[in-house]
Amino acid sequence: MRLENLTWPSAGQALQEDRVVVIPIGSIEQHGPHLPVGTDYFVADRLGRLVAEKSDACIVMPTIPYGYAEYHTDFPGTVSTERSETLLRYLEELTRPLIRHGARRFLFVNAHGGNMTALNEVCYVLRNQGVFAATLLWWDVISRVRPEYSPAGHAEWIETSLVLGHDENLVDMDVASLPKARALGPRELSLVDPHTLEFRGVPLHIRLRTMDFSETGDMPEPNLTPGGDPTIPPTEASREIGETIYSEVSDYICALIPVLQRVDPDMFD
Repeated sequence: MRLENLTWPSAGQALQEDRVVVIPIGSIEQHGPHLPVGTDYFVADRLGRLVAEKSDACIVMPTIPYGYAEYHTDFPGTVSTERSETLLRYLEELTRPLIRHGARRFLFVNAHGGNMTALNEVCYVLRNQGVFAATLLWWDVISRVRPEYSPAGHAEWIETSLVLGHDENLVDMDVASLPKARALGPRELSLVDPHTLEFRGVPLHIRLRTMDFSETGDMPEPNLTPGGDPTIPPTEASREIGETIYSEVSDYICALIPVLQRVDPDMFD
């Protein structure tokens, strides 16, 4: 069930029934020259809607469109909180009235990696309030249930497939190309992902702006998932692949929800 479709008495009853509250969250950010800035929002929202259709054991909240993507803001169209702490505060306040009326189990369905700092922290804050909360990343799911669809970058063939599965008219394949990262200078340093360099095989943890290494915004991230192939171009994407990913991930979430219902929030009391 979707929260926005309920009357307040129905919402009150559902919250008292110990249903898992599912909160999809995305981002409004650049996705290279060929994908819309709403890519992460569309993915999170589609998953939330599918879960609401398939499962009666949860309450699905309206999708949060905005997240923390400040490092993408050199590209027009990106909308972000300035700090992860802002998103954390918002999530704390968003969940508070739900907890007041009975919610004790939350599942955040996240479609943007930059949200993870705030999501990890809010799960800990909620735990200290006697509430159980967890975060799920769609790419963690698909890389295990269908490893051939493991993503390996930002605005690459898998994200392109997800947008095609949402609305084919939003993808401009004429300007789609294989994501490439430009060199940062010293040959001894190799860029693994936006947050990691390697020197002699040892990771060096960094924080870069996307524009530091990508003029077009798309980028390879070979460490994103096990088995992800950064050499597959976006032209290999398809609507069918996107629809398969939506179906597989939403089925996984629906299987997870009744298990989360059995988690005792009072486990440490």
